[in-house]
Amino acid sequence: MEETSKILSPEDSLKLIEKFISNYHKNYRSDSYYFLLWGWVIALASVSHFVILRVLLTLEKYDLINLLSAANWGLFIILGYIILFTHIRRRSINNIIRSHLDKFITTLWQTTGWTLLLIVLISLKLGEYPTPFVLSIVGLATFINGRIIQFNPLKWGGIIFFVFAILSAFVINEYQLLVNAVAIILGYIIPGYMLRNSK
Repeated sequence: MEETSKILSPEDSLKLIEKFISNYHKNYRSDSYYFLLWGWVIALASVSHFVILRVLLTLEKYDLINLLSAANWGLFIILGYIILFTHIRRRSINNIIRSHLDKFITTLWQTTGWTLLLIVLISLKLGEYPTPFVLSIVGLATFINGRIIQFNPLKWGGIIFFVFAILSAFVINEYQLLVNAVAIILGYIIPGYMLRNSK
């Protein structure tokens, strides 16, 4: 069999390794966008949902709670997806090379998203707040993501989600939304900014 691969000099091998490392860090630094986008979307949705509930409970407008709660989350999630797809389209135009790890991380978060939707629907059917379950699943995905890209602030973010999942189980009703917002700020947003500014 004829040898078709080119033998690289030590200098060329070093340049190739440096290029892979540079692309690796560049790709994952740009992925901070997703943590920041969904961090802010979920944190703002949680706080606005809390405000809506407090106002409706004060006014004793119980019949509007489900409708306005669903509208609140629906609006924020739709807005998040519009921004996300615009960003993805722009990135695909720039032909960013994605590795097998990039594809694995994408699959991890897509699967996490579907799992979260299922957990929320089941929790609502059972009349339970989904916060402890949601934070546990998000903590797992965040920790795995941090482990894969070897970025400690994301691993700590995952651990923070686990702690807040336990804490939220002891917090009553709508106040779980505030726990959720704080967990998102500490577990997604702060590590997201740290990832964006990493070298």
